[in-house]
Amino acid sequence: MHVSQTLKIFRRIKEAKPTASLVLTTHLRQRQLPHWTSYFVKYSDVTSDQRGLSHFNWKVDGANYHILRTGCWPYMKYHCTKRPYEDLSVDDKFFRVLKIANLGIPCLAYGCGASFLISCQEDIYTPEGTVTIYFLYEEDRDMTMNHLRKVLIGNLSRDLNLLKTRPATPMVAIEGSVTENLVVKVKENYADHPLVLGPRYQPKDIKLAWAHQLDKNISGVCILGVNSGTKGTHKVRESQLIRSYMVSGQFGRTTDTLFNDGKVIGKSTYKHVTRGRLMRTLMTIQAGHQRSALHFLGLDPQSQEAYEALSADGLVRPGEKSPPLIYALKIVDFNLPDFTLEVSCINENAVYLQHLVHDLALRLKTTAVCTQMRCIRYGPWTLQHSLCGILEPEALGV
Repeated sequence: MHVSQTLKIFRRIKEAKPTASLVLTTHLRQRQLPHWTSYFVKYSDVTSDQRGLSHFNWKVDGANYHILRTGCWPYMKYHCTKRPYEDLSVDDKFFRVLKIANLGIPCLAYGCGASFLISCQEDIYTPEGTVTIYFLYEEDRDMTMNHLRKVLIGNLSRDLNLLKTRPATPMVAIEGSVTENLVVKVKENYADHPLVLGPRYQPKDIKLAWAHQLDKNISGVCILGVNSGTKGTHKVRESQLIRSYMVSGQFGRTTDTLFNDGKVIGKSTYKHVTRGRLMRTLMTIQAGHQRSALHFLGLDPQSQEAYEALSADGLVRPGEKSPPLIYALKIVDFNLPDFTLEVSCINENAVYLQHLVHDLALRLKTTAVCTQMRCIRYGPWTLQHSLCGILEPEALGV
């Protein structure tokens, strides 16, 4: 009897573990859908529901990743690269045959070596519990704008110095005596030689400014100006363009920072939340902000001035120092306990968006925490413009 009860307890513990696929999805969301990441997770901490898979596609919130999975006891290693969907069945079979041919010895050695080389770790918060994942080295995350500025300026100066430079200016020398024939010679000018002058482009030669400062927890569109383009960032900032965000949240818990990396300070039920109730609450919040728009301008909603302000552009844009104003709220995805909203607003920041998710949950008689924020549009600029040609503000009517 005692043996059967013990087996039931162990079975419950095993069933309570999060699956490896859930940890993978949650990690990518916590990292704001990075372009690349690589981590270890212990076999003992998760339920392996991807056994036998070596190279496969994995979709998270519309983004596709190529996953290279390797079992290296006592860990599972995941290499994740954001790339378009491809048929990886041939690669998957090749890696599987390669592991069998090597009897798994290299993988075992990799796992044993990783136990000594792991230098940092991170907690993954899933609905089924917290799982710790491990890294050989610390990956770039929570990048501030100042850090981004230093990285971009460093990369620009490095790449410019790799380009073919102009030839050194020759030195003209006149040799000989005044009593004899003078000889004009052209010599190499070492004063203009790259090995003497050093790199032609220095980080201090490059100016970089941004139109809107993104928080470390926000990814996506960021308008930057380089050198003479810094003047354009001021024009963009003064234009009070509307920004759109994909804001993801998770019902059922709240943290001290209102973001998923904070300490959990409360939990609640969320089964009563439906898509319809969420939609009605969003419409109520949006209507309240539309009424506040005229108040920010100091206009009476029943006055002729308010009518003309609304009919002129259709959108009321308060000053730069006014409180945040929401123009549109829309449900993009709803799959309890996770949900994703599209928020169009101005004068906002990361703290305001996190409070928006928190206050939304309170209106629904539950709690929620913000898990991801991504800027998908800044005025006329979208994510599709990130890798295209230069877009001048004048060309876009800004």
